Amino acid sequence: MNIFLTGEPGSGKSTIIKKLLRCDKIAAEAGGILTEEIVFAKKRTGFNARPLSDKEPQLLASVWLYNGPRVGRYTVRTRTIDHVVVPEIKRALSECRLIVIDEIARIQLCSRRFLPVVREALDSPRIILATVHSRDHPLTDPIKKRSDVQLIDVTPLNRDQLLTELQDRLLALMH
Repeated sequence: MNIFLTGEPGSGKSTIIKKLLRCDKIAAEAGGILTEEIVFAKKRTGFNARPLSDKEPQLLASVWLYNGPRVGRYTVRTRTIDHVVVPEIKRALSECRLIVIDEIARIQLCSRRFLPVVREALDSPRIILATVHSRDHPLTDPIKKRSDVQLIDVTPLNRDQLLTELQDRLLALMH
């Protein structure tokens, strides 16, 4: 089962995943990666990649970096994707029943190693819970249209209800 949460930035996709991981039964089966905002002076200045394996978060993208690919106002640290995000997803594929990939978007797509490991995860018998940007993109559109992907649109109005529904569904799938 591949469940993708999509929606506009700030709709609550990542927040839903973080809240789902507060459930001990779900967290015990989960591996993968979270993307966390970095806020400085009340402004988003970048993102960290936080492995669920309790390793330290690593800088993923920042307005303060100048070497690397640019996505909007952020410079991407592809080394983090290649040496933290991709290995964490691979580790989770071999050790966990639930693979979390937060998120599949333009920043992560700056690494050529990222999309192949996402496809590997989707082709596995594992449960995949991912966030994906809502915009059309030639690299993400095919995976969003896969017959084994359930695409769920998250909005500020439905996110609380979705949290309860997803928790119930994940618990049922894991047992």
